[in-house]
Amino acid sequence: MPQLARDLALIGSDEAGYGPNLGPLVVGASGWLLKNAPIPEHALDAFAVGESAAIVPELPPTTKRKSSTKRRAALEATPTFFQLADAETSRARVAPEVVVPAGAKAGDAKAGAGEASLDVRSEDRSPYDAGLAKLNAALAPIADPKGAFPILDSKKLYGAAHSLASLERTVLIALDLIGEHAETARELLRRVAARDVSNDPDAAPPWERAPFPSLPVDPKSFDSRDALQDAAQKVDAFLAKRDARLLKLAARRVQPNELNRFFESGSLKSDAIAEYTTSLLAETLDSTLRAAQFQPGDVAPCLALCDKLGGRNRYGDLLARRFPNANFRVACEARQSSVYRALVEYAIDRSGKTIRFPNVVALEVRFTAKGESNAPTALASICAKYLREVSMALFNDFWRDAAGDPNLAPTAGYPVDAARFRAEVGDAQRRLGIDDVVFWRSK
Repeated sequence: MPQLARDLALIGSDEAGYGPNLGPLVVGASGWLLKNAPIPEHALDAFAVGESAAIVPELPPTTKRKSSTKRRAALEATPTFFQLADAETSRARVAPEVVVPAGAKAGDAKAGAGEASLDVRSEDRSPYDAGLAKLNAALAPIADPKGAFPILDSKKLYGAAHSLASLERTVLIALDLIGEHAETARELLRRVAARDVSNDPDAAPPWERAPFPSLPVDPKSFDSRDALQDAAQKVDAFLAKRDARLLKLAARRVQPNELNRFFESGSLKSDAIAEYTTSLLAETLDSTLRAAQFQPGDVAPCLALCDKLGGRNRYGDLLARRFPNANFRVACEARQSSVYRALVEYAIDRSGKTIRFPNVVALEVRFTAKGESNAPTALASICAKYLREVSMALFNDFWRDAAGDPNLAPTAGYPVDAARFRAEVGDAQRRLGIDDVVFWRSK
């Protein structure tokens, strides 16, 4: 049996802008490493093949690659994905989760984590719960809204005041922690969303062809570059003492014209968020594993925490398409949480190309309602919200100038107010010849 590494990779993802008619949809992701994680000795047993499993299609022959002896040995133990077929077996088996929410005190973990569970079997309990709890607890002293590194639900950080300072402080510290630096918001996008089409000014919508604001956008976040570096160094030292590292901050920003092209095939909004989230998850997993540098031949443990996508409870088909040759086992499919496990070696990125991970990965993927209680998802949420708000500021500034109305009320792009805004800038839109496919999401 291959050896499971003792360090735990954790990936979080979340979105901002799923509901609006105006502005981009943004998906954020963060990648972490917890050294010497409390992983049970027989953790790989949680990835054992189930008796009622059915094999999913393998990687197409045109993209299939040879595996080393160690990789083949690991894949022979890969569990298979299956649907819970009848009334008896389709009852949700919910694995209890004992976590300390980011921003809470380390002693706040509740003992009654199994209160909402049904038919919990020992093999369905996550081997990564203790590691997640340790990361959340490590961050708790500095993660509250007034802490050195605020990491909690982005809606709580942004709040009614609509100040970017708290969101921006977290994003800029996170960028520094991964060894990146940006002078402007456009440079920031190129660091965290390097593959987005609209990063090229020629491909960007008209409101993003002007210069982007300098960083920080809100001077209340940091008054100087030295202040930012000093804060980031203190956070880095704090995390190092607790065996935690931030390795990756990533995002995917999808403009209305890109979304509208996706919808032309008859796809739904729920299909779009699933496509953009799972592709970013795969790409962030790959970059996080490479930064973590697990020993060759070791199986890399990884917990991926995603928000629920479009209200669905079943994600096996999405994961089977995104991770070919990985046969996912269902640990739970329920309203609160859907959990899947597999040993994975490959993934398909946003362009349809095959990614080969540097290690076989013992991957658990959780799709959880209100998952921002965990630090990896909370940071992803903050990143997505920040980039969405910066994008909407550019959008509103452009249309205020285009309409020649300095008093034009800005919009957040949500349906009712979006209709108001659309009517008020309609003359300017027609005069500038800006097509609705660029301006307005069809779904």
